Order: sequence, then structure tokens, then C-alpha cells
Amino acid sequence: MKKVLFLLVTALMVACTQPLKTTLSVRNDTINIIGDSTKHAYMYYNIDDVHVDSVFIKLDTTMAIEDFLYADYGLAYKMATQNGQLNISLSIPNRIDTMIVFHREYQSPKQYNTIATGFNYAKIIQNTDFAQNAPIVRKWLYSNQIKNTPDSIIEKIIGYNQMLQQIEIVRKEHVTFQNVYISHDKTPIISTNEQKPLPQLYVETDMAADHYYLFWASNDSELNYLIEWQCTNNFDKGCRTLPSKLTSYRANSNSGTYCIFLVGINDDWETQVCPIGLVCIDNEAPENNYHLLANIGNDPEGYALIYFKQGIKILIPYDKSARFRGGATITYGSFEGHGNVLRIPYTFSWWGDVRYIRITNERTSDWGSFLTAPKTIIIDTHKNSSPHKATFNTYLPNTGDNYLPLEIEDERGNKSAYTINIATRRVDNNPQINIDNNIYNNNY
Repeated sequence: MKKVLFLLVTALMVACTQPLKTTLSVRNDTINIIGDSTKHAYMYYNIDDVHVDSVFIKLDTTMAIEDFLYADYGLAYKMATQNGQLNISLSIPNRIDTMIVFHREYQSPKQYNTIATGFNYAKIIQNTDFAQNAPIVRKWLYSNQIKNTPDSIIEKIIGYNQMLQQIEIVRKEHVTFQNVYISHDKTPIISTNEQKPLPQLYVETDMAADHYYLFWASNDSELNYLIEWQCTNNFDKGCRTLPSKLTSYRANSNSGTYCIFLVGINDDWETQVCPIGLVCIDNEAPENNYHLLANIGNDPEGYALIYFKQGIKILIPYDKSARFRGGATITYGSFEGHGNVLRIPYTFSWWGDVRYIRITNERTSDWGSFLTAPKTIIIDTHKNSSPHKATFNTYLPNTGDNYLPLEIEDERGNKSAYTINIATRRVDNNPQINIDNNIYNNNY
């Protein structure tokens, strides 16, 4: 009996010490690995000999096939020539050695042939645009010694590469973008007011809709608000036929970078959205502190970004993006003496779209100050570089606080007004007066 019990215990011990079997299955592009949840191992993968790498995983985990993919012309070429298929070999030494398949049907990108004229804006080009991307793909094919590739395959390479780009974006940001656009023009900057409303554009398109609109939006909520307003107000102010001249609308009066959209809305509220171009509105006066230069996001690849939940992502190279804000600081160093007119050493610093810096230098009727102190100290940023140091005779009649009006004007004539305080004090028997003369403002 003891011998039988010993054999039974030994068998149980052997069974418990044997490693759990690791299995792999794929369902709906999801890889399921079932094994010992306490152990980790390297899984090696090879995507059609284009990309070979490894990942350290837990032996009881779930991952998406798309986690292995990234934007690459080599992968896009394989998909274009293999009916949208990628063959991925997976290996965990001594556990798994198998191959799985990733497949996507090719879909031609939805594009509207839209032309809008009558106003200068930065044109944007869809990332799958053949004329724009074909030379880049042909260069890649040539460098990889792949000859005689027809345009039909090149078009698919462009489309599949964009799809791979979108997979990367979804993985990083959990947002799906069906259409990616790139700006190749410098974003123009305009100002608007009651006397200068948004411009009208003459629009031609192959988009078919019951009502057409031009909406300017800087984010998704603004675009959705404009669409909702028209749907719930019986398509007020819409145009029923194109080509025609369309009035532009936006949801607020904020400054910033806007995308101009042609929006088509059917009577049943079905909506089509076609981005046309970019423009920046600047109704903000310069400040004497520092702010972000634009209202758009940043991308590590050197682009500014605008996202729209309609599946639209717009890439703006930094050298094409608008810098519509600006500011200036003025400091004035130590000086000697007191009296009506003193020689003050100024340092003017500015950034962004600042055009002029002006200090009003009030004068008395006495001929001394009238002749020696300029009525207004003006710095023209087109003629000087920041920081600019200069000494000006300045009328300072008070022993103590002297308040001088400061005005900063930008390239579009927006002006901001501040006050600077130059304080003087009499020091008996000591001609040296050292004063800390930095501007202080509640905006800091």
C-alpha cells in the first residue's frame, strides 16, 4: 500500500513540474496566446522578410496583429502585389512556430474633385494623391531594383502605405483617420471684423448633395456645431446647386488656424465633408508675455496637426504653419540724475508677428524738453533685430513714478496698450542712481 501511495505521489509531482503547453490562435486579427501566466519569453516575428524583430511577452496574453505593423513602402508593396496579404511568421523557441496572415482589401480613397477660387488659402492635398506620391514610390522602387511596376500597383502601394500610417496613428492615439491631408503652402493670415467678414468663394465640385455650405472650423466641435445648426434650422442659408459663390461661416470669433470645408448635407441629414484648405485668422493684439504660437497640436515628425472625428487628419509642416501671435518686453537699465529729460538706455525684445513698439514720450511746453525728447519712441521690427538696444531722451518730470503709455502693434494692425513705470529718486550728495527698471505686469 505504501508503495502504491509513493508511486501516486511521484506521478503527481512529475505532472505538476511539467511546463504548461503554450498555444496560439488567431480570431478577428487578434492573437491569443495561452500558456503559463507566470512566465515570459521572446516571440520572434518575420513579416514577409521585410521586417524581422522580436517582442518580450507574457506566455498568457492577447495582442493585435496590427501591433506588428507600421508605415513602410516595403510592406505596402507586398500588400499591393499579394492581394492585400501579409504573411507573418511567429516563433517562441521550444513552444510555438507558426505563420499567420493579415489581409485587407484595397479600397480606392474617397476623393472629391473640388475647386474653390476667389480667396487666397493654403491648399491641402490628400495623402493618397497619386501625382504627389507616385514619384516618391517610383524612387523607392528604383532604389530597391524593382522594375516595370505599373501605375495600378503604384496606386495600391500609396493606398496601403496610408492604411499602415493610419494603423500607427490608431495604435498611438486610438483615433481612426480615413483621410490624411498635407499642406504644401504657407498658411496665410488674415484679420476679420464687422466691416471685413469672412470671404465668399466660388466653388465647383463633383460632390452630390441637396445643400452646400462653406464652414470654417478649427476643431471637431466647431464643425459639428455648424452642421447641427443647419440640420435643425431647416438648412438655412444653404446653396442647392454648384458651381456657385458660397458664403463662409464659422462658429465663433476666435483667432487661430482654420480648415475650410465644403460640406454637403442631404435632406435626410446625411453629411459629406471635403476639406479644401487652411487659413489663419488673427484678431489678437500682441502681448508683453509669452504664449503658444498657434492653436494646433504638435507631432514628433515635424508637423502641426488638426484632427476631425469625421476621419480627417491634416498635417501642417512647421515651416508652412501660421505664427499669428506675438509679444514684446521692454527693459530700461540704470541711469543717472533726475529732471525733465533723462537719457534712458532701453532694450526692446519681441517675437512672433510684432510690427511696431511705441512709447509715448509726453513733453512740457518748455523748449528744452521739446527740442531734446522725441514725442514718440518708435521701434520698427522690420528695420531692427531683437533684442534691440537704444538710448532715448525720455521726459520724466516726476521724482518718483513716471508712467509712460506703451503700444504694441502686429502685422495686421491689432494693437495692445500697456503702461510702463520708470521711477526716479533724488539721492543727496550722490550722483549715482541705480534703479531696477524691469516691466512687471499681472499677465506674467
